[in-house]
Amino acid sequence: MSVVKKRETSAIFRKIKEIDPEAFITMGSVMGVYGQGFEQLKF
Repeated sequence: MSVVKKRETSAIFRKIKEIDPEAFITMGSVMGVYGQGFEQLKF
């Protein structure tokens, strides 16, 4: 399982296809991602 920024999805999909063209991929939207490389927790 990976969590990536929306702008990174096409690069991730290309790499997955290169490694395993028959890979199973599911994608979903989230309300927020917090931590290193993403938003800081605002509590």
